Amino acid sequence: MREKTDEARIVESKPAPLPVKGSMVAASAVAYVMVEKFQMYSPLYRLEQYWKSRGVDLNRNTDTTCFTAV
Repeated sequence: MREKTDEARIVESKPAPLPVKGSMVAASAVAYVMVEKFQMYSPLYRLEQYWKSRGVDLNRNTDTTCFTAV
């Protein structure tokens, strides 16, 4: 039986694998772009404008690369 203490035990986990090999794009960003593109029918130029308004400089080639890599 373990002794009870007031100390917190911190456990580090391994980072989740990236969805696009060789890229720093997060899974949530890929999911967002795919939902906007294929479910909401947003054109890539509009998604490009969305990311640019939030300070992320992406071009349509990057978006397209994410689709084909996933």
